[in-house]
This record gives sequence, structure tokens and C-alpha cells, in this order.
Amino acid sequence: MPVAFERWRRKEKIICIYSSGSVLAQQMLFRTTPSGDLTSYISQFFDTRVGVKTESESYKKIAASLAHTPREFLFVSDAVKEIEAAQSAGMQAILCSRDPLADASPGTGRIIHSFDEIFGD
Repeated sequence: MPVAFERWRRKEKIICIYSSGSVLAQQMLFRTTPSGDLTSYISQFFDTRVGVKTESESYKKIAASLAHTPREFLFVSDAVKEIEAAQSAGMQAILCSRDPLADASPGTGRIIHSFDEIFGD
């Protein structure tokens, strides 16, 4: 993850986290990874106070809070319903699967197995 985060930073990408865990829990998690504190890479943390992760309105609120249109975002998740909600809001979305043999579900589009596959050099 730190290698991908550093590559995205060089490409001037903004990294945000949207989790069902609280913002505080997210910050604690990213502060104490085996790779060290990764919070300096993350511009914004969002939790379910912004809305339910399977509803498109939540993704529209995130985009608006950052003064961007949804189409300017790439949302990555391992949950198909979240991918569908983000796409419905107008975001680009990629399904990330830890199963190397997994294929994308119809309508979800691209599937990746590692963050290294996003914005590669």
C-alpha cells in the first residue's frame, strides 16, 4: 500500500477513505500499519455519517464536500454493491478482489487484485 500511495501522490492524486468504521477508527488503523503511519497520504476520511455505503447519494455528498464532480473520482472497493452505488453517482469505480481468479460481476466493470494496478507507472 505505501508504494501505491507514494506513486499516487507523485501523480498528484488525492486519497480519501470511506469506511463503515468511524473516522477515528480509520485514523488509528492507518496510523499503525505494518508499514508505519500512512495518514499523511490520506487527505480525508469519511464514515457512515455521510450516508450508507450502498446508496449513490453518499458518494455525491463526498464529491460535493471536496468541491469536485463525481466523475472526477475513482472509487475502489471489494464490495459490488458499493461499486454499483458509486457508479450510479457518476464515479468511476473498480472492484478490488483478493481472489486472483475472480472476474468482475456484470455491470461492475474492471476488476483488480492489487493497488499496484491503479495508476501504474
